[in-house]
Amino acid sequence: MMLKILDILKQGVRKAYDERTREGVHVSDLVLCIRKSVLNRLDPQPLTDIDIRNFNQGLSHHHTTQQLAKELTGDHVVEVEKEVNEFGVLAHIDLVVDGIPVEIKTTRSAKAAPSDHYYTQLRYYMVMLGQKFGKILVESYNAKENPWSETDVELTDDEMEMHKNNLIRDRDNFNLALEKKDWKLASHVKNDPAKNWLCTKCPYKKGCYDIDD
Repeated sequence: MMLKILDILKQGVRKAYDERTREGVHVSDLVLCIRKSVLNRLDPQPLTDIDIRNFNQGLSHHHTTQQLAKELTGDHVVEVEKEVNEFGVLAHIDLVVDGIPVEIKTTRSAKAAPSDHYYTQLRYYMVMLGQKFGKILVESYNAKENPWSETDVELTDDEMEMHKNNLIRDRDNFNLALEKKDWKLASHVKNDPAKNWLCTKCPYKKGCYDIDD
């Protein structure tokens, strides 16, 4: 019988995905749909082939991170996949250069432009590091030209305080729903035009949309 290479590939990616499932509250639990993050813990669903494909593509940015770090080392203080635990929230920041967090994203959009939740994630990192400056790098897989973008982000003292309060609010909302084992307590995005695209293929959509909140 011929070896099923595709099956082995899927198993390997699934294993990598499972190994990234961690305890505690992570920034990634808070920046999109908190309700889905809670449901992923309370009622985990099998990964689809599309989930595996998306996860596998996301891993490619680690190569970019490593290459960028290699080029920067020597002239700058560089930390790769920096782990931070602040305000009861965990983060693994792609790259920190001279104390400045750099978030590296890939997208299938035709434009290499930062999405709103990229900014949210970076701002939470900035708050956790106590750093007013940050940077977002985006690579588009489908751009016909200009496949990269680089965006600088700067926060005022008032904005730092606001985003810290938002982080703590989201953390508390996630923890409450998880502790009570009641996903209905978690905030959702179904009425948010900027994020409700997440609902289209969400495995929890029916139950979520069946309640009026």
